[in-house]
Amino acid sequence: MAIYTVVGKAGGREDDLLFLREGFCWPAFVFGGLWALWHRQWLVAAGVFGFAAILALAALPDTITAIVSFAIQVVLGLEASALRLKSLLASGYRELGLAAGRSLEEAELRYFASRKETPAIAHRPPAEYRPGPVDTLGMFGNV
Repeated sequence: MAIYTVVGKAGGREDDLLFLREGFCWPAFVFGGLWALWHRQWLVAAGVFGFAAILALAALPDTITAIVSFAIQVVLGLEASALRLKSLLASGYRELGLAAGRSLEEAELRYFASRKETPAIAHRPPAEYRPGPVDTLGMFGNV
């Protein structure tokens, strides 16, 4: 089952939500800098192409160049969803929650169904709640 991070524009409609799949991103691993350009991540693309240029100009053996290139692609594949989320948050989106499903459609259905069924919850304790003294365990308790 896949996990999706749900993001949307502040004050936007429900049609404008984005579901970003968590986990390894094969397109980012295979296409690297082109994937970053497609998602308008200019600094990431510049970094990938910059590392490729440095490796091409460096007088390193072919095996070391191949290993370093492969490592860069693996890191990009692992961090692609986090990089995309960070760039969306910087451009005015906000994180709305998580959704799980076997497919994107199932995750969308679960997310919207849970939003309609969730009652409003007050985020403050009742007036009669008063926290008592904290009992701690260990060497430094009640100093």
